[in-house]
Amino acid sequence: MKIFLPLQKREEKRAEMILAYLLTMEADLKMMEDTGPISVENEKGEGVSIQTLGNYISQKLNILPPLSNEPCIYRVPQILRKVSVSAYSPQLVSIGPFHRNNRSLGKMDEHKQRYLKIYLDRYHEINLQSCLESLRGLEGRARQCYAEHISLNSDQFVEMMLFDGVFIIMFLLKFYSSKRWDNDPIINTMWMIVALQHDMILLENQLPFFVLEHLFSLAPVSNHYSNFFDLTINFLKDLVKENTTLGTINRFGVKHILDLLRSCCIPSSSPCFNNEL
Repeated sequence: MKIFLPLQKREEKRAEMILAYLLTMEADLKMMEDTGPISVENEKGEGVSIQTLGNYISQKLNILPPLSNEPCIYRVPQILRKVSVSAYSPQLVSIGPFHRNNRSLGKMDEHKQRYLKIYLDRYHEINLQSCLESLRGLEGRARQCYAEHISLNSDQFVEMMLFDGVFIIMFLLKFYSSKRWDNDPIINTMWMIVALQHDMILLENQLPFFVLEHLFSLAPVSNHYSNFFDLTINFLKDLVKENTTLGTINRFGVKHILDLLRSCCIPSSSPCFNNEL
């Protein structure tokens, strides 16, 4: 069944089309005036316009970012995201660069700042400037972990590694601490813990594991978790089915938290969660 627009609407639509046509024609005439008639010299590729176009293309080629040598953090293909956007998108917190500008996740920035303050206040051995310098040294390798070019400048990228990495570390340490955190809405709110658990295992929401290990190594943690690998393994236990045969993991080959969870689900004759780790 055809739907006819009212006469006034049709006239307005027609006027818009005519105006667009006239503007396009005016632009074409202006371009012809600027370039002049196509000469034989231009047709042979020797004209000024061809040279300008060549320079323009060369500039675009020269600023192409290099491809990553070891990508392990990707965006989810649109064909999968369309099936369930919520399944592949963080609900509460942005980790890494892909969802950094998502305004709906911006409320967690204050919690990231508070966790960093606790990190620095509790572990006096950590000097903020030295910490930033060491992260700057990891920046190039960390950028290579992302499958696409990250447009953040160096300061923004280092700041992201610091805030996001410390947030994950302090969240896990608080979660397994015997101390009560009455003033922490994250630790004392079950749905936020569940949401964080979901967000920490999303492909697009990852930091390289070596960045997390480095930040953890700077803090003289006094509990029974001597390294970040063991701390994370314990947190992932609840996400692995009881009847799953867990594989022995090469802790030096872990790429990020989701990769660690994947490794735990690879069938093996030896359990992953044992006292040998």
